[in-house]
Amino acid sequence: MYIYFFDIDNTLADTEKFLESVVPENYSSLNKKQQIEVLDKILTKNDYLNIPILHNSASNLLLHLLKQKQEVYFITARESKIKEETEGWLEKHKLLYNKNNLIMNANKKGIIIKDILLEKPSAEFAILFDDSMEIHKEISLYNNIISCFP
Repeated sequence: MYIYFFDIDNTLADTEKFLESVVPENYSSLNKKQQIEVLDKILTKNDYLNIPILHNSASNLLLHLLKQKQEVYFITARESKIKEETEGWLEKHKLLYNKNNLIMNANKKGIIIKDILLEKPSAEFAILFDDSMEIHKEISLYNNIISCFP
């Protein structure tokens, strides 16, 4: 049995392209904390809902897995304070989920996935789809987690 994990921003959601249209020009030169502060000031709940879905191999596979009723988790570094907006985005794009398979504040995805695998002895492997090279490097430390770019 496999368990599938999907990052949201820039894996399923076209967040980077969307942000380019709403953030100030100096956004990319800001540190992570400053970027979050800027987003908190300018993004509304509707903005989060209007981030388009990416039509790529990850989103296509996700839709197939959901139809097959496979075990799927959404794992994101988004902060918990925008959980409602994130749930709304998933619902809007018909990415069915339950309250137990959305993992927010996931800054150490490898550890989180490893813990979930330990709770499910029938799971042989976890497969993670994520756009971050840093995450792929972290995941490479685990022998039963496969990481893929979207």
